[in-house]
Amino acid sequence: MFSKYLPSCSGFDLIFIDPPYSQGLSSLLLRALDTSSWLRQQTLLIVEERSSETLPQDLITLSLMDQRKYGDTGFWFYQPLPTSPTS
Repeated sequence: MFSKYLPSCSGFDLIFIDPPYSQGLSSLLLRALDTSSWLRQQTLLIVEERSSETLPQDLITLSLMDQRKYGDTGFWFYQPLPTSPTS
């Protein structure tokens, strides 16, 4: 989905997404980023969305670490799940 925009990207430490509220784009972007090469083990992914929305808590590689609500605005903080060391 995003590969045409950053084909040589090796990952980010901070990703902030703020799509238009209540259009389902936050969940769509989370699922796309969840399996992308944009994530590093230390990446912090922040999603801004309407505070009444429900976003996934756990994805394939991402886990919800915190959620904050400020009036109509909500912030969800995700980090990659720890990877198990290879033997």
